[in-house]
Amino acid sequence: MTAPSALRTRLGDLSWLWWVRLPRQASRLPGASGSLVADGHFLAAYPVLGATATPVAAGCGLGLGAVTIGYARSFSESLTLMLVAVFLGFLATQLGAAFMVGFVSGDFLIGQPKWIFNSIAADGLLDDGVLAGLLRLRLPMLIGYLVLGLVVVLLPVLVRVLVAGLPGLYRLPNWLVFAVVAALSAGLAYVAVLLWTGGAPVLVRPLYTWSSNVSIQGNIAAGDLTVPVAGIEPLQRDGGAIAAMAAVASVLRSGLTLLTWREPWLHARTAKVESALAEPIEAAIPAGRFGPWKAAVLAAVLSTMLLAGMMAVWWVAAVLFVDFRLFAANLGAAGARVRHAEAE
Repeated sequence: MTAPSALRTRLGDLSWLWWVRLPRQASRLPGASGSLVADGHFLAAYPVLGATATPVAAGCGLGLGAVTIGYARSFSESLTLMLVAVFLGFLATQLGAAFMVGFVSGDFLIGQPKWIFNSIAADGLLDDGVLAGLLRLRLPMLIGYLVLGLVVVLLPVLVRVLVAGLPGLYRLPNWLVFAVVAALSAGLAYVAVLLWTGGAPVLVRPLYTWSSNVSIQGNIAAGDLTVPVAGIEPLQRDGGAIAAMAAVASVLRSGLTLLTWREPWLHARTAKVESALAEPIEAAIPAGRFGPWKAAVLAAVLSTMLLAGMMAVWWVAAVLFVDFRLFAANLGAAGARVRHAEAE
């Protein structure tokens, strides 16, 4: 086998790994995991892009997180990080997810290695030591990842679902469909990201306020609850640029999709990938295995984490979590009573 042929074969194998084998394995999980990971499979039509885009996205996230390029505590300090993350997420969900996996791994395990919190305001179990570090240093980092994940994974998926569900869209001529999709995707992406940049400064506050010198009794060391300007300035000053990057990525995605549809050799490659993705596969975890109780706990955790930025001290978030959990339990019990009454 000649060198060019061997290279093409290797690129094809890597592309198949990222855009067929990985999504099919993800589809064995509950929910729409497989569809999310498969999003962007049109890139498989381009040998080099299909083979390298996912590991490059993960590598970018890992490098930015491990070296903490452009930031000290929160991703919101780095405009470069947010531009790269938003571009990848709005280009393809798999690329956004790969970036998040790399960034979380690099930042959590390498970039910010501190696990012990040392307070100057108090010395209680929850104010000083390893447990305090878990609650006041590491947990806020998870909140930050969730906030970043909103704009890198969730918002791009939401925009694409809204555009795909537009009534009468696919009755239009094919060229007009792509034009409408490109325009709507870019516009919705811009608005969605602009709204995110408006709310993110509040949502990332726990990264700063929870690790300040505040005891469980609420004793505050002077000035420690102030979020540094560097932590939110890029969001407030350059929100338009971040939103514009999302719009550019959306237009580029539409252009690549159109090119894939118009060129027969690219279309044939995409059709082959879609055919492989459509083959049935047995779920490793039955959909009902997760259960309503676990779903309620997960919903309470995520809701609490997203709202944590509105709380000055960490223990208020714990109280809110209990409230969310009790509300979910009461709501589930009420639903069960209604279903029981209807059955009778």
